[in-house]
Amino acid sequence: MAKLAGNVKSPALPIPADQVILLAATKGVFAVDPANPATGAYDLAFQWSGSASVVVDLVALHVSIAVPGNLINSYWQTGTLPGLSLTNGSHLTGLDLSLSTPVSIAKTTLDYDPGAYSVGARGSYLTVDAQGARFLAAALGATIPSGAELLLPSDGATLIVSGSDADGNLASRVGPAVLAGTTTLDLPVNTLLANTAPAKGAVGVSRTPTLSWTPVKGADFYIVYVKKIGALECYLRVPGTSASITLPDYTALGLPLQGNATYTWQALAFEASGVSVDSMTDPATAALLTVGMYSARSRSLYSAASTTFTTAP
Repeated sequence: MAKLAGNVKSPALPIPADQVILLAATKGVFAVDPANPATGAYDLAFQWSGSASVVVDLVALHVSIAVPGNLINSYWQTGTLPGLSLTNGSHLTGLDLSLSTPVSIAKTTLDYDPGAYSVGARGSYLTVDAQGARFLAAALGATIPSGAELLLPSDGATLIVSGSDADGNLASRVGPAVLAGTTTLDLPVNTLLANTAPAKGAVGVSRTPTLSWTPVKGADFYIVYVKKIGALECYLRVPGTSASITLPDYTALGLPLQGNATYTWQALAFEASGVSVDSMTDPATAALLTVGMYSARSRSLYSAASTTFTTAP
């Protein structure tokens, strides 16, 4: 991560409340927050995966947002500052760039069937691409109904459809936009992932319990979160071929499950992500970040609803 500061310059400043200036860079470098809408100033953390140093082009993208729904209805201009050398932990200042290049536009129609996950189901942007940079558009909070026609940069975009079932189990499907066509992102017709054991609200559970969930066919890996109320949560990474894990006795690490204590846990499944549980053990790959935000491949994420158990005294 590096901090970059400067100003996005445009005669359109200050921009109105229904517009935003996003920032990103080539090679998968991104920022979450936009530039200041009144002045164009920014001082933001930029993140990336892989090497500690990278040379990139910084890009700004000016868009308009339709309210309600937060759909992008105009792409105004981009600005580029080429050849920046970023190093993890660095803070670069004085990085000014001007919005001057028009954005080429394409269209897609987003179509989806929420299946078993119809509660709160909605489509949204994940990323939009311009000038070789991939902008995190999820922060716009768009709600895209099925059948909506979307304006997108001709460089591409990634869309996401999410929803929950009646029990709170979540499914999300991500895919690249099919430009000049229909992008179809259906969710499964049956719930694929749910916690199964210990039973919801179980008591007298072992301090080294076996946590089980419904297997997801084709899962690359699972992440299992365990948390005691008022304490830090821990997570365990499990191969996609497993559907359970027995928690070891972590006494030697000072992290044993306590007696007569209530814990919350849930399983998450990653499908068609392109990574494995082994690749995630290398922190330099930042696999979750890459898969979750910047891969253009189609993929799915399932999150079981959290359940609780209480250990024996």
